[in-house]
Amino acid sequence: MPSPDLKGNWLFHNDLIPNTVISEPAPWNLEPETLITRITPQLPNLNNLNNVTVPSDVTISGSASDVWIFQIAGNLTMSAAMNVTLSGGAQAKNIFWQVAGQVTLGTTSHLEGIVLCKTNITLQTGASLNGRALAQTSVILDKNAVTQP
Repeated sequence: MPSPDLKGNWLFHNDLIPNTVISEPAPWNLEPETLITRITPQLPNLNNLNNVTVPSDVTISGSASDVWIFQIAGNLTMSAAMNVTLSGGAQAKNIFWQVAGQVTLGTTSHLEGIVLCKTNITLQTGASLNGRALAQTSVILDKNAVTQP
């Protein structure tokens, strides 16, 4: 179901991000000290990435107070059976995936965090999400587990 408050959330998160670009090539190390900085003094900006594919398992490592905001100007696609996992106390409620295109979680894949999508979110058969799926057009589920963090 589309979120009536998503437009406000989208604008809020756009305003938080300074105009910086992270140019580290994949595979990414998603620890706060490297690719992703803590919420203060600045946040990452991935706006120059049109499409992001997660072809292998990813671990987001940090403390319970760390916050990650990923901005993707195009689509976010997780390959089938790939997982985003957390370590070191990182919490799904502190991870935000802001996507201008569409989000697709492949069959039996798993994502951690809150997905704010300007178009649609599709969880293919057996995919799971520890977070929330908020889209302006549609959220499509097919035998999925979605757990609120």
